[in-house]
Formats: sequence, C-alpha cells, structure tokens
Amino acid sequence: MAWLSTVGPNRGKAELYLDGVKRANVDLYSPAVGGRHVVYSAMELNSAGTHTIEVRVLGTKHASATNSIVDVEWTAS
Repeated sequence: MAWLSTVGPNRGKAELYLDGVKRANVDLYSPAVGGRHVVYSAMELNSAGTHTIEVRVLGTKHASATNSIVDVEWTAS
C-alpha cells in the first residue's frame, strides 16, 4: 500500500493511521511542485487481509508553506 500525493509550496500536514494505529506524520511541503510522490508506504501488509487507512488532515502547514492543502491517491500492489 502506498499513499501518493502532490507536494509543493502550498501543501499542508496530515497524520496517517493504519488499522487504527498512528503510523506517520506527513508534511507535504516542498519548495517546488511535484506530483505523485510516495509520501508513505507499508510493504509489510498481508494482501489477503482487510485494512483500514485513515488520513487526518491537520489544517496546519510548514512555516514556509502558503496553504495547507492535502491530496490523497492510493495504490496497492
């Protein structure tokens, strides 16, 4: 499982929960815009099982960011 997102100067922060457990703090700020970046991945998941993924948008941002936008796109392999 991987979370892909756009990074850039107007991106914000989020927390990622997997099966109810907080796994990551993610800051999508970057001085340059870039699309489809893998911002979190979990390769150890059993593909036969069912998992719950939650992204909590914090509404906060890096000190240099101009906004707090968070995009989510998923991929599973």
